Amino acid sequence: LLSQAMFTTWEHREPQGLTLRAYRRAGGVADAVQHSAEAVYQGLADAERRCAGAVLTHLTAITDDGRLARRRLPRAGVPTAVSAAPREVDRVLEAFAAKRLVVFRDGTVELAHDVLLQAWSRLRDWLDRDRADRALHTRLTDDASTWSRSRTDPSFLYRGTRLALARQATARWAGDVERYPPLAPEPARFLAASQRAAFRTSLLRRGAVVGLALLTVAATVSAIGAADGRATAEHQHALALSRQLAAQSRNVTVDHPVVARQLAAAAWQVAHTDEAAGSLGAVLGEQRGLIGHTDTVYSVAFSPDGRLLASTGDDGTV
Repeated sequence: LLSQAMFTTWEHREPQGLTLRAYRRAGGVADAVQHSAEAVYQGLADAERRCAGAVLTHLTAITDDGRLARRRLPRAGVPTAVSAAPREVDRVLEAFAAKRLVVFRDGTVELAHDVLLQAWSRLRDWLDRDRADRALHTRLTDDASTWSRSRTDPSFLYRGTRLALARQATARWAGDVERYPPLAPEPARFLAASQRAAFRTSLLRRGAVVGLALLTVAATVSAIGAADGRATAEHQHALALSRQLAAQSRNVTVDHPVVARQLAAAAWQVAHTDEAAGSLGAVLGEQRGLIGHTDTVYSVAFSPDGRLLASTGDDGTV
């Protein structure tokens, strides 16, 4: 801070030397960074200002405990990361470097001051506006780099809730390109690989569940056709099997609703147990919500045969 105050006071020097007036015009120790950063920003062209917002927020990371921190990045990779022209990015970086707000060393670039993250109100507003998404963007970028360094080891890919959150976030980012720069190639490849892996896993799991259901139903049919001499034993077996099928139906209702209905029907076919009746009632009475939009839905339409539903919303998606 003292160094920045001295530098900006020197920029406002008078013929007789460094004066108290120059020091005050520079903002003093407390406001030197704020004054310098805002002056650089105001001196940029409109397109460069938009680029500056993307560049400076990209040079900021959010730690696991929620604190803002500087991030050092390869200078050559910044234009790709923020999807901007290299010349435009260079002009922005050079302008801030000339005022000692950004520093270059060994082919990298980073913010010169930790205090810049708090002292410059404009940057603070950019970052505070959506800190949760910034934290997710930082984590996604770091995880994608780890995945690449591991030679795309699939164990580093996102699954389950983490993948769902990342997909929802990228949809929001795509709908607000001025606030969020497009996803860089490496994180984009990482997310695509995660989605492909999740799809393959879902297919395998679905195949296993369906296979189990078919085998169970086949065993049931075979059991029902057994000899009449074992009627009592078969009846007890049918009751147990019906209850087992009903339990399996309840276990897969969320992830595999169609299979859940098949299992519930099989349970009722095997034996009219209370469990089978409850399972049938659950799958027939279940109401499912549609997800996908991130803003108000204002139009829906069914196809004539009633098989397809299309919806459009304020998030710009169909």
